[in-house]
Amino acid sequence: MENCAATRAFLLEHCRRYPVLRLRDVFKALHQSTFGCGHLIDDPSAAAEYIRREADGCAECGGPLTEALDGDYCRVHLACLRHGVRAETLSHFLVLSAKAPTGGEAQLEQRLAVLLEMAAGGELPFTAEQVRQEAAVWRAAGFSPLHHSQAFHKAYAPAYRVVRKEYGARLLP
Repeated sequence: MENCAATRAFLLEHCRRYPVLRLRDVFKALHQSTFGCGHLIDDPSAAAEYIRREADGCAECGGPLTEALDGDYCRVHLACLRHGVRAETLSHFLVLSAKAPTGGEAQLEQRLAVLLEMAAGGELPFTAEQVRQEAAVWRAAGFSPLHHSQAFHKAYAPAYRVVRKEYGARLLP
């Protein structure tokens, strides 16, 4: 992998920022880091309205409004709508991000190899065996996108969209 050091730093920071996260939450972040938002948006105005409705019910994120992932993407917390960002703008950047080329399974496998190495070295709150077993199940499912764990939802109430970092920086420099 081109930048194992970046993946290592990302994993350490992600586990530090979210101490109750589960392995599936790490897998989700690595999937988003590799594939971004992963799908095209058919109707940007409907996406903007959905973002607006979800943002109405979300709490302040309690940290930065953008959160870098490991790669070309970041999470933009929907609380940004309370800080001057328009739902239409976020929706537009979501559409542009969905059209951009993404990494592939080989890149995701490289990130998983770093995760396994760190777990084996005791650097993360997961065992190497956990990572091996759960990654094997996820791999067999074709690395389908995952939802956050119930523990993550309960502790952090995530409400964000994944966009390319260059767009996240334009939203909230």
